[in-house]
Formats: sequence, structure tokens, C-alpha cells
Amino acid sequence: GGFPLLAEGQVGALYPLNWLLYRLLPLHIALSYSLLPHLALAGVGMYLFLRTQNLRAAAALVGALSFYFSGFFVAKIQHMTNLIAVGWMPWLFFCYEKFAHARDARARRAWFAAISAIAALMLLNGHPQIDFMAVSLFGLWVLFASLARAERPIRLRLSEIGLTLCALALGAGIAAAQLIPFAELFPYSIRGGDYAAQEWASYSLNPERLIQIVAPFAIEGPFDPNIEFFGYAGLMPLGLAITALGLRRDRRVWFCVAIILVALSLAIGNYNPFYDLLYNVPIFNRFRVPARFLLWFIFAIAFLAALALDELARKLEEDDRPRRAATGIAIAFGILIVAAFLAAYNVAWEFWLDAWHLLPYAFGGGALLILLAARLRKIGSSVFLALA
Repeated sequence: GGFPLLAEGQVGALYPLNWLLYRLLPLHIALSYSLLPHLALAGVGMYLFLRTQNLRAAAALVGALSFYFSGFFVAKIQHMTNLIAVGWMPWLFFCYEKFAHARDARARRAWFAAISAIAALMLLNGHPQIDFMAVSLFGLWVLFASLARAERPIRLRLSEIGLTLCALALGAGIAAAQLIPFAELFPYSIRGGDYAAQEWASYSLNPERLIQIVAPFAIEGPFDPNIEFFGYAGLMPLGLAITALGLRRDRRVWFCVAIILVALSLAIGNYNPFYDLLYNVPIFNRFRVPARFLLWFIFAIAFLAALALDELARKLEEDDRPRRAATGIAIAFGILIVAAFLAAYNVAWEFWLDAWHLLPYAFGGGALLILLAARLRKIGSSVFLALA
């Protein structure tokens, strides 16, 4: 009909994985194998990034699980381009950290190229808002991490920032075959004109829905028009994130706290009396659904949870008794996982939605007991990590 499908980025016509999946597989299978690997990609990328922060494997694992099993991902399964773009986001952070700490020029060039490639893949997937949010958060991290390295000369830190920006620009250049047609189409769309402020702020997060950070189904299930409002990252990670404020006072904690505050103030959109001022900010004023800034919130909560878990485990003394107990706990959890798989296929999903009237109390109480036992040193490091 004359509509340029290539320019409509969410088709993902130039995204490399789409060439393989949709060429070789039936549509419904291709959809599944497009979604599931990118969910895994988000978890693995977050885990590797957290490991670059000198956190033990268990802490990085909890942070990764709370990130990619969060409400932002699970409730938005139908928004595939959102999730594919977010799947690449932690890899930007990981590659930057490897780039910043590379010991020779060859390694730096390799990680520079990796940043460019990942940026290109995000852009070719074609969800501009998520790309904007992901790259903006990444840019804030680059500024923070570079300037926080006080032992390095300021010239080297500024060079590091500049080279990272160049890597992103190169990624955009690789994706130009998608971006240029998109830019040509954009003025003809509803967002190319005077985008009404009311539409711009649609899907603002009503502050009443913040209860879903603790109890996801307290208001309603993850169905339209509710899928944008899930900031749930798990009760144990949330408890750990709160605990981090009293455990570690390093700069990363304060960075995450700042991100949480900014994310929530932006996510509530027109419930924030100052949000309308942002309508004058170019690019930003072309996007609706402020609630998607919960992505920043989820990322910061997962990061804080990993920091707190690592610090608590470090403070706990290790002995033989907790180690033996941890083995038993691991076996018990293995049985629990098998039982969960069986229940998922044999129990109606309505049962689990109904169960959420009680489960937050059980999970919240359990998380509180585990954290108290760790703070009071009633359990050893191995037991604490296994329970977490």
C-alpha cells in the first residue's frame, strides 16, 4: 500500500536474528525463539556486568534473576521489541567495564568494537523509546564510573568518556540503513507534528500502583491496560536493596539511589507537577508511556540487591556446619524447582493469581527472617547465600 515497512523499525527487517528465525521456522516457533533467547540474554548480561563489580557469583546471580524475571519483563512479554532492546542493555554496561579496564590497546579495540556492535543491534531492533532509555542510563553510568576513578588523571577519564561516545556513534552509523528511512518517515507520523501533551503523558504510573512493587496483583493482573505498571523485582531483592543503604556507603549505592528517585519521578508522569516542563525537551517529548522508566528502577534495585547480598555474605563467618546445611538447602530447592515445573503444567494459572492474596506475606516474611538472621549472624555465609 505504499507504506515503507523498512522504515518502521519495529518490524526489525534488518535485525540479523530475524533473517534466520523467520526465514527458517514457522511463525509461532520463530516468535518464541526470538523472545526467549533475548530474555536469557538480559540475565546473562546483567550477571556478567555485576561480576565486573567484584561481586561474588551468588550475588551477581540474584541481581540477574531479579532483573530479567522482574515485572518489567514478564508482564510485557507481548511487547517483543521492548524486551529485545532491553535484552542487549546490560551488555553495554559489561562491555564498557571491560573496555575501561582493558590492559592493552588490542583488548581496548575489541571491547570498543563490542560496544558499537551492541548499540547497532539495539537500534536495528527498532524500538526508539527503549533504545533512548537504555542508552541514557548507560551514558549516566559511563559518566559516573569514569569520574569516580579518582586515581586516574582527568585527561584519561575524559578520553574514556569520549571514546565510549564514539563507539555509540559508530553503532548508530552501522544502523544507519534503518535510522535514515526511519527519520524520513517520522515527520509523516502523528509524533512528527505537535504531539499532544495529554497523549505524551499517557500511561503515567499512578502512585497508587506503587503497591505493585510489593504485591504485583494487588490491583489487577498483568493484562492490558496494566502491563506497563509492573515494577516488581522480587521481595528478597527489594529487602536487600533497602538493606544496602545501611551496609555499604560507596558511590555505587548512591548512584543507584539517585537512579531510583529519578526513575520513579519520571515514571509517574503527569502525576509529577514538574513533568510538563519536559515537554520542551527535544526527542524526549516524542515518547509516551512514562511508566517505562520502571526499567531504570528495576536495574537499580537489582544492582543494590547484588551489592547488599555480597556485603552481607562477606560479613558472615564461614564454618563447617553452615556448609553442610547449605548442601541440604540446595537439594531441597532442587526438589522445589521440579515441583514448581510440574505445578506450572498441571495447575490452572487462575490458582496462582488467587494465591497472590497470601503469597506476598509468605515471601515477605521469609525474606525478612533471612535478612534478620544474616544481620544477627545466626546463619553462616553458605546458608545465607543458598536461602537468598
